[in-house]
Amino acid sequence: DTDKSFTLPGGACENKLGAPQEEYPEMTREAVRCLRPAYNYVGRLTLTKTVDIPQDFEGKQITLFIERVNMLSELYIDSTPVERPITELSVPHIYHLPPSVKPGKHVFTLTLDNSNILNIDGMASGYSEDTQSIWIGAAGRIELRCEERTRMSNIQVFPHEKSISLRITANSLCRKPKDKIQAKIRLL
Repeated sequence: DTDKSFTLPGGACENKLGAPQEEYPEMTREAVRCLRPAYNYVGRLTLTKTVDIPQDFEGKQITLFIERVNMLSELYIDSTPVERPITELSVPHIYHLPPSVKPGKHVFTLTLDNSNILNIDGMASGYSEDTQSIWIGAAGRIELRCEERTRMSNIQVFPHEKSISLRITANSLCRKPKDKIQAKIRLL
């Protein structure tokens, strides 16, 4: 936790947070063995920002998309946890905000942790001093997105061999599974 300002996207090194690393005065094997950030930070880091959710997000499914987090993130909005913590190395961390989060100002608290939570040490290229260092932050896109609350995603169409009938599989993020909404599928 820190009272210092922190710029995202970015990491602790770019924000000059953590223990300064020694510079090697000579070109030695150890000096070139792996990348070393100018500042080393391993552990939990809590970042807080007041976010103004636009009025046109009213009634929509709002998601927070965070790309390139190393390794765990937890999101709180107005001190209330949003979903479960996410522990992933190679996919975006995506939080679906609850319907109680309405347009207007809210305090977003994002806790990051780059500790060896998965006990993988140097076994994964995404968590290794030898490939990219053990950095902390969010290095990619960070976006607040909105979509219709009732929608289908991941639509997959499987045609039957020698037939015109189709089997369609879809995921729905509808929060009320018994609600029915009429939809049309148009094939071109």
